[in-house]
Amino acid sequence: MSQVPLAPVITADDLWNAETVYRPDLFAGRVVLVSGGGSGLGRAIALLFARLGARVAICGRTMEKIQRVADFANGRGARMLALEANIREPDQVAALFARIEAELGPVDNLVNNAGGQFPQAAIDFSIKGFDRVINNNL
Repeated sequence: MSQVPLAPVITADDLWNAETVYRPDLFAGRVVLVSGGGSGLGRAIALLFARLGARVAICGRTMEKIQRVADFANGRGARMLALEANIREPDQVAALFARIEAELGPVDNLVNNAGGQFPQAAIDFSIKGFDRVINNNL
């Protein structure tokens, strides 16, 4: 039995070319950080900010995923920086902000999109699983 996607697959091209009500330079001169920017809502948010003129940094735990998004945006004339970081680790967050400031300037806007969940009822989480979800999402 093959699995059917729950939602239609939306490509980076679809997101880049989607109509928007915003003027193209709305975030020109701004630096935006989107955590969890490699897929889903984070990818869509990061690409929209890039389309609207922001210099965008995206972070995530999987460099390959976030680099694909950055390469796509940079290939269309945007400025996007992909940085591997685990937001549950304070030292990595500090290094993330330092690197963004050094390469793009100080962060003006933050979209804390990174999150996670296990596919089970919360009452059934192990203590370790519960800690991971809480540390990641909060």
